[in-house]
Amino acid sequence: MPALFLSRGEKVMKIRSEKAAMLAVGTFYLLFSLLLGAVYAYVLFDKSIHGWHRLPLFAAMAAAGSVLALVWRALGRIPGWLERYGRRTVAIGCLALAGIQILLAARLEYQPTFDLEAIYGGAQEWVRTGNFASYATSTCAGDYFCYFPNNFGGLALLALALRLTGPLGESMPFFVASVLCSGLVSAAVWFGCEVCRLLWGRRQAVFCLCLFLLMPPFYLAGAAFYTDFLSMLFPVLGLYCFLRMQRAAGRRSRVLWLGGCCAAVAVGTLIKGTVAITAVALVIVLLCMRRLRRAAVTAACLLAVCMGVQGVFSAWMTSHLDPRKAELYATPTLHWVMMGLQGNGGYSAADYDLTRSFTDTAARDEALKEEIGRRVSALGVSGLADLWERKLAVDFGDGTLAVSDFLDDRPVTSRPLHQWVLYGGEHYKTYQTLCNGVYLVVALLMVAGAVLPGREKGEGMAPWLCVFGLALFLMMWESSARYVTNFVPLMLVCAAGSMPRVCAALRQVFRRL
Repeated sequence: MPALFLSRGEKVMKIRSEKAAMLAVGTFYLLFSLLLGAVYAYVLFDKSIHGWHRLPLFAAMAAAGSVLALVWRALGRIPGWLERYGRRTVAIGCLALAGIQILLAARLEYQPTFDLEAIYGGAQEWVRTGNFASYATSTCAGDYFCYFPNNFGGLALLALALRLTGPLGESMPFFVASVLCSGLVSAAVWFGCEVCRLLWGRRQAVFCLCLFLLMPPFYLAGAAFYTDFLSMLFPVLGLYCFLRMQRAAGRRSRVLWLGGCCAAVAVGTLIKGTVAITAVALVIVLLCMRRLRRAAVTAACLLAVCMGVQGVFSAWMTSHLDPRKAELYATPTLHWVMMGLQGNGGYSAADYDLTRSFTDTAARDEALKEEIGRRVSALGVSGLADLWERKLAVDFGDGTLAVSDFLDDRPVTSRPLHQWVLYGGEHYKTYQTLCNGVYLVVALLMVAGAVLPGREKGEGMAPWLCVFGLALFLMMWESSARYVTNFVPLMLVCAAGSMPRVCAALRQVFRRL
């Protein structure tokens, strides 16, 4: 209803609602900048987590920042060209990236171990025999999927790809898996650039492509076909569908785009549970925009679709397992919460031994709750805050995205490239420094976008909300540099959206000097 026809009471309520929304947005950005700003200050100036040398790192950051500044300035001088060829440029960049990923994956082929071997080898076993429950090797224990049903999604996706490719999947499974992963990652790049285009324009879209292309781990992603990269497409695809829903003219179009958003989040959550954070962020955006009815409808649809898909999928996958073992062995959520409360929050064999020492699930869960309470009490408020900072530094502070966790398994051949990307390689430190130089510049751009005036409101704040939600979740979870991988496209979107404000702030500083 136009403001002209509102009563005085309705006008007061509207003003209060607007002020409440503005306060909520401002509070969010304050919390974001405090949390992530503290994390990256810790990453840059405390060597206790990563232990890298600061001078080479700062030099790499200065070089990356200079390149990005030149690219941004060059893009600003060709607006007409961007209008005509911007999307074509992004498409060519995505195809080129996929091609390079596939070529490098072929040169970096290895024999997967542990979790990746479980979903990779289990997928081959499933296609070959019709069942995956009996798959076991020296590094993949029998009944793996009874212990880790959270990896059903990655298993099913790889099995689907191998089945669809027929003889090729049987004779060249590594190639098929790397092509699948490369396609999903390149699609994530495309939709990340499309989100920038919808929010800010073609200049930011092409600049976002440049950010992707400057990050070395994206060239190696094809060989790392674990759930971190396999799920990368879905958070940014869900955001893209949400933005298209917001811009749709008719009800039918809005319903279709909402369905696409729900499908993207639901499928992504099957592969990696953190994708669900996207759904929460999108509903919060609508609440901040004071679109309460749409927020309620969107939340209801997302919840119904995600729960429905998850329920049907889990029932189907569990039907392949021994039901008694599946119920008894399934690793509870409490385990990862408990494991995140020791050391730097990383993997602990002792914690796995504790979780698996019980034969009664109720007694196990009670014991884990007691252990969590004991660890929290022992840490205290200051200890818990210090632990969270260290955990987030592990999670958000490694620009290599821990891709070498996979490449380092059992390489099929030895090539010069291995000296750069394997942990024990002669040039690994140089590779790590280059990765971190670009990554930390991106991270600081993202944080600057939450601090500087003119911060995004409405739907534009969605990428920051997603990243913030992931940070809150990982504070409570096991820590690993791999766990931010599927949200990195959203971090790059934040960085691209922040660039105009950062440049404006720098111009003001230089004018005052």
